[in-house]
Amino acid sequence: MVLNTDKIYFHKQFVSIFIVAINIIIFIILQLGPNQRIVIELTAFVPSKFVHGINISNVFIAMFIHINYLHLLTNMSVFFMVAYKLEKKIGHSLFLILYIVSGTCAFLFHTTFNLFNPSLIDIRIYGASGAIFGILGFYLILFFNKIYQNINLTHLFIYILIHLIFLTAVMVHFGGFILGIIFGFLYKVIKRENLTEKNKMYTNWSVLGRAYLSNEMFHHAIKNLKFAVKLNPLDTTALMDLGYSYKKVGNFEEAVSTYRRIIIINPKNDLAWYNLAKIYFELKQYNDALRVCNESLKLNANSEEVLDLQKKIQIETSE
Repeated sequence: MVLNTDKIYFHKQFVSIFIVAINIIIFIILQLGPNQRIVIELTAFVPSKFVHGINISNVFIAMFIHINYLHLLTNMSVFFMVAYKLEKKIGHSLFLILYIVSGTCAFLFHTTFNLFNPSLIDIRIYGASGAIFGILGFYLILFFNKIYQNINLTHLFIYILIHLIFLTAVMVHFGGFILGIIFGFLYKVIKRENLTEKNKMYTNWSVLGRAYLSNEMFHHAIKNLKFAVKLNPLDTTALMDLGYSYKKVGNFEEAVSTYRRIIIINPKNDLAWYNLAKIYFELKQYNDALRVCNESLKLNANSEEVLDLQKKIQIETSE
């Protein structure tokens, strides 16, 4: 069985491609053109100059300037990991606005925070990091419950660590990130994303878990069903699938706990009683198995499976 992963292709997100292309093209031009150092100095954002009205346009231009291959590679690779998914979600125009506003406001945040700090007010700042941190903040709010599916978390952690600890203009990145988080919350409030997105995520996790279960991929089924249950703790169907998956991988403790949880939600679920009795029987806890069988028969006295299990228990206990 082939699962539908709802894959989003990067080449369909033209704003993301445009941003990556512009950054790469400008970098190549700087590398090949004459007077590279002078051009970088002229296009960099310098907070003290901005405060005095000098090179104001650099608050926009500087976010497209990268000084070396590593600088460009780390920024564009992390941008690639999140951009296509976010652009698909919020639309091309809003995504472009988010990127530009995050980048410019990140520079302004650094300027405001270090207004009276001589060592940081005169430094040259460039690069897309502020804009990318804004994208990351927005992405975190929208896709928090399934973020691990779409991002290489190790790569992302290293990227954030480098920028927040080892680089000078920490407030540029912090400012972009905070702005992205704020915009993400505003977007969810305006679009009323909470309930609809939660229901959609629940359905996706539940269906995917059932698909893995059908293919006897029980460990994968458990991971997805746990997320489904987390989103909808009262769904006994997902819980039944989860209990069965735990049983198949030999985790009887979690299986018992899951079936008991179902019974608490719906005491009349005779199938949950029966499955719980089967586990007790396999664990040779015959008294518990017989007691649970009797509870199941109270709900469905003609169940052949339960009656058959009851006879097996009685045979074991009589020997």
